[in-house]
Amino acid sequence: MQWLRETRDVFQSYDNLELLPRMGKPVLSKKSHSGLWLGLFALFSLSTLLWAFALPGLPAVTDLHINISYHPNAVIPSPSKQLDIYSRKAPWSWQKISRPVVLFVHDGSPSEGDKQHAYFRVREYVRRGYVFVAINYRTNPTLGSMIQASDVARAVAWVSRHIHKYRGDGQRISLVGAGVGAKLIAMVKNDPRFLKEHHLSTTILQSNPQ
Repeated sequence: MQWLRETRDVFQSYDNLELLPRMGKPVLSKKSHSGLWLGLFALFSLSTLLWAFALPGLPAVTDLHINISYHPNAVIPSPSKQLDIYSRKAPWSWQKISRPVVLFVHDGSPSEGDKQHAYFRVREYVRRGYVFVAINYRTNPTLGSMIQASDVARAVAWVSRHIHKYRGDGQRISLVGAGVGAKLIAMVKNDPRFLKEHHLSTTILQSNPQ
């Protein structure tokens, strides 16, 4: 292959350094210098091809839909009842393929108490083919965990019924959480009454994504 021969010539050129009078230092001749550039270009082209084909799952382009209310019947829309959806932009041939969903529930702490803090998790899940959903919920501690868990259940219900619009599978939802979010997830999973209120069963909830 031409690029392979050029790359080989580049490395061989280091054995053919010519002493030129300028500065009394060994430098590459013009012929070797041009070969170096050709070799570097060949290596760059090869690495680009490997990146494109060996790692096809990297979400170079991601569809993002933010601040969607999962309680559309609320009299006053609240940021604490909104969610963001991230998904890999699919080629036209994949448009009808439904992908599993990861729903992330944040910690609820002052430092990480917002769905925007899920950004560092998005890339890995989207790369692996998931539709990633990050939700907000009411974090006021005076409300109690039952109210907060009901917010999570309502978000799950919304995702189950609407995520198909974003190429997600509403019957394959994995819940992932941190801190208080993990506790709320456990409540929703272990107490079927939360989802039953929305005419759903816990059977739509999958095990944690590997």
